Amino acid sequence: MEFKSKIKRIKDPDTSKELVISNLYADKQMIEAHRQRLVNIFKNDTPQQIDQKISNIVIRDNVFNAAMNEIVKSYEINYDEEEISNAIVKIKPQFADASDEKLKNIAQKLIAKALIFRDLADTWSITVSDQEVKESLQKFYMFSNEPIKPYLDDPIKFANVRNVLLEEKIATVILQKFKHRLDIKPTNPAPNNPDATKTATDKNKIN
Repeated sequence: MEFKSKIKRIKDPDTSKELVISNLYADKQMIEAHRQRLVNIFKNDTPQQIDQKISNIVIRDNVFNAAMNEIVKSYEINYDEEEISNAIVKIKPQFADASDEKLKNIAQKLIAKALIFRDLADTWSITVSDQEVKESLQKFYMFSNEPIKPYLDDPIKFANVRNVLLEEKIATVILQKFKHRLDIKPTNPAPNNPDATKTATDKNKIN
């Protein structure tokens, strides 16, 4: 995909900074989307196991977002307004209650991420082979029992899977390059919620 928005790396990303995560942020709609996806893939998991996977995803997302906040400082990005408008049209159904300003902010972040990932893939020589795509589809079949032949036979679907795997691989490399720690303070329990402190503390223990 060609972008009208342009990016320029002005310095190498500084990965020496330790990321300290003091709060966890998660969108309720995204959590539910993760839940539905995980339930479909891990059909034999208990609700508790699904919850654990979701908690791990939330923490990983927060660490990744903190890392991206550092990496984006290494780039200058010139956004194309038409590209932003097109992105807003695509994401608006997912964020029906979002303001125009928030939608524009989300669209810009998505475009920036795509451009930065493309540059990092080239810089760090990150690729996904045909064999990796096939192995990933085979694992998906083992977990979900869903047919994978349509993905193997359709070049476009096969390429889409490759792109997803490439994004995952780039994100994993980014997370590996940054040291991080959780520093989530327990909250005071509400009068009718004696487990509030326990919940906050438990989140701090998840790896």
